[in-house]
Amino acid sequence: MRTNEANGGRREPGWPNRRRGTVWFMARTNPDGPASSSRDRTLSAVLRAAWERRKAENGLSMRTLAKQVDTSHSTLHRWFSGRGMPTFEDVVALATALGMSGEEKESLLELARNPGPNLVTTGLAGVSQQLAGVMELERTATAMTDWLPLSIPGMVQTRGYARAVVSAPNPGLPEAEIEHRVTLRLGRQNAILRDDPIRFTALIGLPAITARVGGRAAMTEQLRYLLRVIGQGTATIKLVPVDQDWHQGLMGPFVLYDFPRPHPSIVHLEHHRSGVFLDDRGDVEDYRALVDNLRGLALTDEQARQRIEEALDSWDT
Repeated sequence: MRTNEANGGRREPGWPNRRRGTVWFMARTNPDGPASSSRDRTLSAVLRAAWERRKAENGLSMRTLAKQVDTSHSTLHRWFSGRGMPTFEDVVALATALGMSGEEKESLLELARNPGPNLVTTGLAGVSQQLAGVMELERTATAMTDWLPLSIPGMVQTRGYARAVVSAPNPGLPEAEIEHRVTLRLGRQNAILRDDPIRFTALIGLPAITARVGGRAAMTEQLRYLLRVIGQGTATIKLVPVDQDWHQGLMGPFVLYDFPRPHPSIVHLEHHRSGVFLDDRGDVEDYRALVDNLRGLALTDEQARQRIEEALDSWDT
Protein backbone atom coordinates (compact mmCIF):
# COMPACT_ATOMS: atom_id res chain seq x y z
CA MET A 1 0.00 0.00 0.00
CA ARG A 2 1.35 3.40 -0.96
CA THR A 3 1.38 6.05 1.76
CA ASN A 4 2.36 9.68 1.97
CA GLU A 5 4.44 10.86 4.90
CA ALA A 6 3.15 14.40 4.47
CA ASN A 7 -0.38 13.33 5.33
CA GLY A 8 0.54 11.19 8.30
CA GLY A 9 1.03 7.96 6.42
CA ARG A 10 -2.48 7.80 5.07
CA ARG A 11 -3.06 5.96 1.82
CA GLU A 12 -3.17 8.37 -1.09
CA PRO A 13 -6.64 8.51 -2.72
CA GLY A 14 -6.69 6.91 -6.13
CA TRP A 15 -3.73 4.58 -5.56
CA PRO A 16 -4.18 1.55 -7.83
CA ASN A 17 -5.65 -1.63 -6.38
CA ARG A 18 -8.30 -2.62 -8.88
CA ARG A 19 -7.29 -4.20 -12.12
CA ARG A 20 -8.47 -2.82 -15.45
CA GLY A 21 -6.57 -4.50 -18.28
CA THR A 22 -2.92 -4.54 -17.18
CA VAL A 23 -3.18 -1.55 -14.82
CA TRP A 24 -4.64 -1.52 -11.34
CA PHE A 25 -7.18 1.12 -10.32
CA MET A 26 -9.34 1.55 -7.27
CA ALA A 27 -12.69 3.24 -6.87
CA ARG A 28 -12.59 7.01 -6.54
CA THR A 29 -11.93 7.86 -2.91
CA ASN A 30 -11.57 11.50 -1.99
CA PRO A 31 -12.15 11.98 1.74
CA ASP A 32 -11.56 15.72 1.43
CA GLY A 33 -13.81 16.44 -1.55
CA PRO A 34 -17.60 16.72 -1.82
CA ALA A 35 -19.83 14.28 -3.66
CA SER A 36 -20.13 15.43 -7.27
CA SER A 37 -20.50 12.35 -9.45
CA SER A 38 -23.67 10.26 -9.53
CA ARG A 39 -21.73 7.41 -7.92
CA ASP A 40 -20.56 9.58 -5.02
CA ARG A 41 -23.99 11.11 -4.48
CA THR A 42 -25.66 7.70 -4.55
CA LEU A 43 -23.11 6.17 -2.19
CA SER A 44 -23.63 9.01 0.28
CA ALA A 45 -27.41 8.61 0.11
CA VAL A 46 -27.31 4.81 0.51
CA LEU A 47 -25.05 5.04 3.57
CA ARG A 48 -27.24 7.71 5.15
CA ALA A 49 -30.40 5.67 4.51
CA ALA A 50 -28.80 2.55 6.03
CA TRP A 51 -27.84 4.45 9.18
CA GLU A 52 -31.31 6.02 9.45
CA ARG A 53 -32.88 2.55 9.31
CA ARG A 54 -30.60 1.28 12.07
CA LYS A 55 -31.31 4.39 14.12
CA ALA A 56 -35.05 3.76 13.82
CA GLU A 57 -34.65 0.05 14.62
CA ASN A 58 -32.28 0.13 17.58
CA GLY A 59 -31.46 3.77 18.33
CA LEU A 60 -27.95 3.67 16.85
CA SER A 61 -26.64 7.24 17.18
CA MET A 62 -24.21 8.82 14.78
CA ARG A 63 -21.66 9.29 17.57
CA THR A 64 -21.82 5.60 18.50
CA LEU A 65 -21.43 4.60 14.87
CA ALA A 66 -18.48 6.96 14.48
CA LYS A 67 -16.69 5.28 17.38
CA GLN A 68 -17.32 1.84 15.88
CA VAL A 69 -15.67 2.80 12.58
CA ASP A 70 -12.88 4.74 14.31
CA THR A 71 -13.67 8.19 12.97
CA SER A 72 -15.15 11.41 14.28
CA HIS A 73 -18.81 12.37 14.46
CA SER A 74 -18.16 15.36 12.19
CA THR A 75 -16.46 13.20 9.56
CA LEU A 76 -19.36 10.76 9.56
CA HIS A 77 -21.79 13.65 9.18
CA ARG A 78 -19.80 14.89 6.17
CA TRP A 79 -19.97 11.45 4.55
CA PHE A 80 -23.72 11.18 5.07
CA SER A 81 -24.40 14.72 3.85
CA GLY A 82 -22.19 14.35 0.76
CA ARG A 83 -19.73 17.04 1.84
CA GLY A 84 -16.96 14.44 1.94
CA MET A 85 -16.47 10.89 0.71
CA PRO A 86 -15.28 7.79 2.58
CA THR A 87 -12.56 5.52 1.23
CA PHE A 88 -13.43 1.98 0.20
CA GLU A 89 -12.01 0.73 3.52
CA ASP A 90 -14.27 3.18 5.36
CA VAL A 91 -17.28 1.83 3.47
CA VAL A 92 -16.37 -1.73 4.44
CA ALA A 93 -16.13 -0.67 8.09
CA LEU A 94 -19.48 1.12 7.90
CA ALA A 95 -21.18 -1.87 6.29
CA THR A 96 -19.92 -4.09 9.10
CA ALA A 97 -20.90 -1.65 11.86
CA LEU A 98 -24.37 -1.22 10.33
CA GLY A 99 -24.88 -4.98 10.31
CA MET A 100 -25.14 -5.30 6.55
CA SER A 101 -24.83 -8.75 5.03
CA GLY A 102 -25.64 -10.74 1.93
CA GLU A 103 -26.97 -8.94 -1.13
CA GLU A 104 -27.34 -5.61 0.67
CA LYS A 105 -23.67 -5.55 1.61
CA GLU A 106 -22.41 -6.78 -1.74
CA SER A 107 -24.50 -4.18 -3.55
CA LEU A 108 -23.05 -1.41 -1.38
CA LEU A 109 -19.45 -2.58 -1.87
CA GLU A 110 -19.93 -2.87 -5.62
CA LEU A 111 -21.19 0.71 -5.61
CA ALA A 112 -18.12 1.77 -3.62
CA ARG A 113 -15.81 0.01 -6.08
CA ASN A 114 -17.34 1.71 -9.13
CA PRO A 115 -15.31 4.83 -9.98
CA GLY A 116 -17.59 6.00 -12.81
CA PRO A 117 -17.79 8.14 -14.81
CA ASN A 118 -21.24 6.61 -15.31
CA LEU A 119 -23.24 4.52 -12.86
CA VAL A 120 -25.55 1.64 -13.78
CA THR A 121 -28.15 0.35 -11.31
CA THR A 122 -30.29 -2.75 -11.70
CA GLY A 123 -33.33 -4.17 -9.99
CA LEU A 124 -36.92 -3.01 -9.88
CA ALA A 125 -37.26 0.55 -11.13
CA GLY A 126 -37.53 3.16 -8.42
CA VAL A 127 -36.15 1.23 -5.47
CA SER A 128 -32.84 0.61 -3.74
CA GLN A 129 -29.74 2.40 -5.00
CA GLN A 130 -31.51 3.93 -7.99
CA LEU A 131 -34.12 5.60 -5.79
CA ALA A 132 -31.48 6.71 -3.28
CA GLY A 133 -29.44 8.27 -6.07
CA VAL A 134 -32.43 10.02 -7.63
CA MET A 135 -33.60 11.44 -4.31
CA GLU A 136 -30.12 12.76 -3.58
CA LEU A 137 -30.03 14.49 -6.97
CA GLU A 138 -33.45 16.01 -6.32
CA ARG A 139 -32.32 17.18 -2.88
CA THR A 140 -29.16 18.92 -4.08
CA ALA A 141 -29.95 20.09 -7.63
CA THR A 142 -30.87 23.67 -8.47
CA ALA A 143 -32.67 22.75 -11.70
CA MET A 144 -34.31 19.62 -13.09
CA THR A 145 -35.66 18.99 -16.59
CA ASP A 146 -37.78 15.85 -17.06
CA TRP A 147 -38.70 14.56 -20.54
CA LEU A 148 -41.42 11.91 -20.67
CA PRO A 149 -42.99 11.25 -24.07
CA LEU A 150 -45.83 9.03 -22.81
CA SER A 151 -46.61 9.88 -19.18
CA ILE A 152 -46.74 12.60 -16.52
CA PRO A 153 -43.53 13.22 -14.51
CA GLY A 154 -43.59 12.23 -10.85
CA MET A 155 -42.97 15.81 -9.68
CA VAL A 156 -46.42 16.85 -10.91
CA GLN A 157 -48.40 13.62 -10.44
CA THR A 158 -51.56 13.49 -8.37
CA ARG A 159 -52.23 10.71 -5.87
CA GLY A 160 -54.64 8.80 -8.10
CA TYR A 161 -52.28 8.92 -11.07
CA ALA A 162 -49.27 7.95 -8.94
CA ARG A 163 -51.20 5.04 -7.48
CA ALA A 164 -52.00 3.73 -10.96
CA VAL A 165 -48.34 4.04 -12.00
CA VAL A 166 -47.15 2.16 -8.90
CA SER A 167 -49.75 -0.61 -8.85
CA ALA A 168 -50.25 -1.39 -12.57
CA PRO A 169 -46.87 -3.13 -13.15
CA ASN A 170 -47.01 -4.89 -9.76
CA PRO A 171 -50.21 -6.99 -9.59
CA GLY A 172 -50.70 -8.49 -6.19
CA LEU A 173 -48.58 -5.88 -4.42
CA PRO A 174 -49.86 -5.52 -0.83
CA GLU A 175 -51.98 -2.45 -0.18
CA ALA A 176 -49.58 -1.23 2.51
CA GLU A 177 -46.65 -1.37 0.09
CA ILE A 178 -48.61 0.46 -2.61
CA GLU A 179 -49.50 3.21 -0.15
CA HIS A 180 -45.89 3.44 1.02
CA ARG A 181 -44.55 3.84 -2.52
CA VAL A 182 -47.22 6.39 -3.45
CA THR A 183 -46.55 8.43 -0.32
CA LEU A 184 -42.81 8.33 -1.00
CA ARG A 185 -43.33 9.40 -4.62
CA LEU A 186 -45.57 12.31 -3.66
CA GLY A 187 -43.25 13.30 -0.81
CA ARG A 188 -40.49 13.90 -3.34
CA GLN A 189 -42.58 16.76 -4.75
CA ASN A 190 -41.32 18.78 -1.80
CA ALA A 191 -38.35 19.59 -4.08
CA ILE A 192 -40.54 22.07 -5.99
CA LEU A 193 -42.50 23.27 -2.94
CA ARG A 194 -39.77 23.94 -0.37
CA ASP A 195 -38.45 27.41 0.52
CA ASP A 196 -35.59 27.08 -1.98
CA PRO A 197 -37.42 25.09 -4.69
CA ILE A 198 -35.70 23.32 -7.52
CA ARG A 199 -36.42 24.93 -10.90
CA PHE A 200 -38.48 22.14 -12.44
CA THR A 201 -39.36 21.87 -16.13
CA ALA A 202 -41.63 19.07 -17.35
CA LEU A 203 -41.40 18.29 -21.06
CA ILE A 204 -44.42 16.03 -21.64
CA GLY A 205 -45.34 14.23 -24.84
CA LEU A 206 -48.89 14.95 -26.01
CA PRO A 207 -49.95 11.27 -25.73
CA ALA A 208 -49.61 11.58 -21.94
CA ILE A 209 -52.67 13.83 -21.62
CA THR A 210 -54.92 11.50 -23.62
CA ALA A 211 -53.81 8.29 -21.90
CA ARG A 212 -56.09 6.25 -19.60
CA VAL A 213 -53.77 5.92 -16.59
CA GLY A 214 -55.95 4.99 -13.61
CA GLY A 215 -59.23 5.64 -15.42
CA ARG A 216 -61.54 8.64 -15.64
CA ALA A 217 -61.29 9.91 -12.06
CA ALA A 218 -57.48 9.71 -11.95
CA MET A 219 -57.02 11.36 -15.36
CA THR A 220 -59.45 14.23 -14.80
CA GLU A 221 -57.83 14.98 -11.44
CA GLN A 222 -54.39 14.87 -13.06
CA LEU A 223 -55.32 17.11 -15.98
CA ARG A 224 -56.95 19.70 -13.72
CA TYR A 225 -53.83 19.72 -11.60
CA LEU A 226 -51.63 20.37 -14.65
CA LEU A 227 -53.82 23.37 -15.49
CA ARG A 228 -53.33 24.71 -11.96
CA VAL A 229 -49.56 24.23 -12.19
CA ILE A 230 -49.45 26.12 -15.49
CA GLY A 231 -51.44 28.95 -13.93
CA GLN A 232 -49.48 29.13 -10.67
CA GLY A 233 -45.99 28.86 -12.11
CA THR A 234 -44.92 26.24 -9.52
CA ALA A 235 -43.25 24.40 -12.37
CA THR A 236 -42.79 24.90 -16.09
CA ILE A 237 -45.04 22.58 -18.10
CA LYS A 238 -44.37 22.14 -21.82
CA LEU A 239 -46.34 19.82 -24.11
CA VAL A 240 -44.36 18.36 -27.00
CA PRO A 241 -45.91 16.78 -30.13
CA VAL A 242 -44.47 13.37 -30.99
CA ASP A 243 -46.15 12.83 -34.36
CA GLN A 244 -43.94 15.14 -36.38
CA ASP A 245 -40.45 14.62 -37.83
CA TRP A 246 -38.09 12.23 -36.06
CA HIS A 247 -36.06 13.59 -33.16
CA GLN A 248 -33.84 11.90 -30.59
CA GLY A 249 -36.37 12.49 -27.81
CA LEU A 250 -38.42 9.66 -29.30
CA MET A 251 -35.67 7.28 -28.14
CA GLY A 252 -37.02 7.54 -24.58
CA PRO A 253 -37.31 9.57 -21.39
CA PHE A 254 -34.51 11.17 -19.40
CA VAL A 255 -33.94 13.68 -16.60
CA LEU A 256 -31.27 16.40 -16.62
CA TYR A 257 -30.07 17.71 -13.23
CA ASP A 258 -28.06 20.92 -12.81
CA PHE A 259 -26.13 21.87 -9.68
CA PRO A 260 -24.35 24.94 -8.33
CA ARG A 261 -20.90 25.45 -9.81
CA PRO A 262 -18.44 23.79 -9.92
CA HIS A 263 -20.49 20.60 -9.64
CA PRO A 264 -21.19 19.01 -13.05
CA SER A 265 -24.65 18.25 -14.39
CA ILE A 266 -25.95 14.65 -14.39
CA VAL A 267 -28.45 12.81 -16.60
CA HIS A 268 -30.60 9.95 -15.34
CA LEU A 269 -32.14 7.31 -17.61
CA GLU A 270 -34.65 4.80 -16.20
CA HIS A 271 -35.99 1.64 -17.76
CA HIS A 272 -38.02 -1.33 -16.51
CA ARG A 273 -35.43 -2.93 -14.22
CA SER A 274 -32.40 -0.73 -14.67
CA GLY A 275 -31.20 2.83 -14.47
CA VAL A 276 -28.16 4.74 -15.66
CA PHE A 277 -26.63 7.94 -14.29
CA LEU A 278 -24.49 9.76 -16.88
CA ASP A 279 -21.67 12.01 -15.68
CA ASP A 280 -19.60 12.17 -18.85
CA ARG A 281 -19.53 15.79 -19.97
CA GLY A 282 -19.99 15.00 -23.66
CA ASP A 283 -23.00 12.78 -22.96
CA VAL A 284 -24.59 15.37 -20.69
CA GLU A 285 -24.14 18.19 -23.19
CA ASP A 286 -25.76 16.06 -25.91
CA TYR A 287 -28.81 15.68 -23.68
CA ARG A 288 -28.79 19.40 -22.95
CA ALA A 289 -28.90 20.06 -26.69
CA LEU A 290 -31.82 17.65 -26.91
CA VAL A 291 -33.63 19.62 -24.19
CA ASP A 292 -33.24 22.76 -26.31
CA ASN A 293 -34.61 20.87 -29.31
CA LEU A 294 -37.65 19.65 -27.35
CA ARG A 295 -38.33 23.15 -26.05
CA GLY A 296 -38.31 24.38 -29.63
CA LEU A 297 -40.91 21.76 -30.59
CA ALA A 298 -43.16 22.46 -27.59
CA LEU A 299 -46.56 24.12 -27.80
CA THR A 300 -47.05 27.57 -26.35
CA ASP A 301 -48.58 27.81 -22.86
CA GLU A 302 -51.92 28.84 -24.34
CA GLN A 303 -51.86 25.94 -26.81
CA ALA A 304 -50.94 23.53 -24.00
CA ARG A 305 -53.79 24.82 -21.83
CA GLN A 306 -56.21 24.39 -24.73
CA ARG A 307 -55.08 20.81 -25.42
CA ILE A 308 -55.48 19.86 -21.74
CA GLU A 309 -58.95 21.40 -21.60
CA GLU A 310 -59.91 19.45 -24.73
CA ALA A 311 -58.69 16.25 -23.08
CA LEU A 312 -60.81 17.06 -20.01
CA ASP A 313 -63.86 17.65 -22.19
CA SER A 314 -63.37 14.25 -23.82
CA TRP A 315 -63.57 12.57 -20.39
CA ASP A 316 -66.75 14.51 -19.56
CA THR A 317 -68.41 13.33 -22.76
